[in-house]
Amino acid sequence: MIKADEINKLKTVSQYYKKDEKYSLYMAKKDKIDFIYNTSSLEGNAMTFPEVQTLLEGITVGGHKLSDEQHILNQNRSVDLLFSMIEDSSFSLSKETLCLLHAEVAKEEALSWGVFRDASVNIGGTDYLPPKATKLDNIFIATIKIIET
Repeated sequence: MIKADEINKLKTVSQYYKKDEKYSLYMAKKDKIDFIYNTSSLEGNAMTFPEVQTLLEGITVGGHKLSDEQHILNQNRSVDLLFSMIEDSSFSLSKETLCLLHAEVAKEEALSWGVFRDASVNIGGTDYLPPKATKLDNIFIATIKIIET
């Protein structure tokens, strides 16, 4: 869970930057492929940056699992949905919005998508145990309150 002091540090840093929503969205769109590549790489996707770029330009890339390709395409749809929500002012920091984005990211990759998980999970390679599914709603609400204060 994100700690309040970490969020407060980010808020302190952000006060030194001029808010320019159009410029920020432009830069996010400009860096979209880099974001998708890095996010997918963290999830263990073996595609290289040039392969991700090629796939997102609509050209198939050989030598990879179909699931790796689907993962990249799901990430792309989710980011496009986020940009669309920002452009039409429908984005809100809410469970509903995050579940809509998750529905695109996890489509056909998870047992269920577009909802908070309802079972226990573990993360390979670490002793960390994620919070129980029954606690996720309360953790989400508490975190949103921290962010908004």
